Amino acid sequence: MRTLIYQNNIGNITQWDASDISKKFINEICIPSVLNYAKKHNYDYKINTKHISPNFGKNFLLSEGTYISCNKYFLCDQNDYEKIVYIDNDVYIFDNAEKLPDVKNICGIAEPKESECHYKFSKVFKLNPPINYINAWVLMFDKLTGKKLKNYFTERFTKQRKGRWKNTDNGILNEAIYIDKDLEINQINKKWNYMPHLCKKIDNT
Repeated sequence: MRTLIYQNNIGNITQWDASDISKKFINEICIPSVLNYAKKHNYDYKINTKHISPNFGKNFLLSEGTYISCNKYFLCDQNDYEKIVYIDNDVYIFDNAEKLPDVKNICGIAEPKESECHYKFSKVFKLNPPINYINAWVLMFDKLTGKKLKNYFTERFTKQRKGRWKNTDNGILNEAIYIDKDLEINQINKKWNYMPHLCKKIDNT
């Protein structure tokens, strides 16, 4: 089974910050850690530096950063790979990280329970009980799901259909899963996208 890990590094920025410190951290620490992880486990690796979202439609999202972030959805259709993994460019992978888990449909990680996204998203769409809001910093999917994901975002861009609660790529992804039901989510362990900055206390699990 061929596996691809891909990242975007467009203008050497994250969705949040374009400072020199952030650029240095991304290019010298984070991206090399992902590349080393891919080499260690014999996964193919690609990095995209071109802003291709404008090829699919003008920016109708919350910010330029979220517009740039959508590049990942237009690169997820990869016919040569059975398992495809997207990782944000400001994610650091430790040397002792284990091999990737099995992937079926789209695998994602819910934001920490401290995040209000679960409740607010559910409230807007009158979902009961509240759903687990999926974060898009790390996504894993099979080849068929990659095609579905690209098609979904292509249609949203073509129609310029904004997110109803949070008009970001992350908000629209959750609409694809929970509202339009175009994608089936398999939630995986938080260790695959651990977010300590969103937690109120240190989590050792």
